[in-house]
Amino acid sequence: MDTAVQLAHPAAGGRALDDVDRRILGALERDARLSARAIARQIGMSPGAVSERIERLEARGVILGYHAHVDPDVLGYGVEAIVCVETEQGPALDQMLDRIMELPAVERAHVVSGRWDVLIHVRVRDQPELRALIQAQISTIPGCRRTETMMSWEVRQRRSRVG
Repeated sequence: MDTAVQLAHPAAGGRALDDVDRRILGALERDARLSARAIARQIGMSPGAVSERIERLEARGVILGYHAHVDPDVLGYGVEAIVCVETEQGPALDQMLDRIMELPAVERAHVVSGRWDVLIHVRVRDQPELRALIQAQISTIPGCRRTETMMSWEVRQRRSRVG
C-alpha cells in the first residue's frame, strides 16, 4: 500500500511556494504517513517548524488531503480504459456528469475540448464488465450521443510536481 498526498495548484492561497515548502511537499508525496519529526530530519528543520509549515499549507489549500494509494490490480480490477463520450451540449452535460460519477467503476471524468466532450477513466474486473458498463450504463445516460473506448495497456505517472 502506497500513501499519497493530494495537492492543489502550487500557488494556491495567493503565495508562491518556497524551497522549504517544496521539500516538505516532496517528502509527503513520497510517503504521506511521515511524521513532522521524520520530515524535519530529512530537511534539517525542527519538528515544530515543519508542523507549522504543514498546517499553513493545509490552511492555504495547497494540501487537499491524504489517502492510501491502493493497487486496483491486487483487488481484481485489472482492466483500465478510457471511455470517450460525445454528448449533447447545455444543461444535459452537467446532469450526465453527475450520473457518470455515481458509477462505481468510474475513477474520474474530464470535460475536454476537441472531438470528444468527456473522457471517463474507468476500472473494471474484465472485458465483459467493461462492455456492460458502456452499453447498459454509460450509453443509456440521457445526453450521451456516442462512445469510443480505448484500453489502457500501461500507465506512467509522475510522482511529484514539487521539489
